[in-house]
Amino acid sequence: MTEEERLIRDMEVGESGWTMPWAIHRGLGDDFYIDPLFNLYDDQEGTSQVLVTRKDDGYHAKLHTPHRYEHNSALPERLIRLRSFERPI
Repeated sequence: MTEEERLIRDMEVGESGWTMPWAIHRGLGDDFYIDPLFNLYDDQEGTSQVLVTRKDDGYHAKLHTPHRYEHNSALPERLIRLRSFERPI
């Protein structure tokens, strides 16, 4: 499998990788979700500005560049709720 083919859904517990800010979606409240079908990269390059880590309790993400997330009531069912999401102020 090449790096381009690695997806968030394929992450093992303890694994980290980089993805794009638009892989993250905001629900109606303060909950954030990640799209498991987005690519995962080993390095922070270009638009890959979100560090994703899979832990025992689920997925955690940290955004490394400002990005605005609007509330959304129509989220795709495939999305996975993030256990934590850190964003720059």
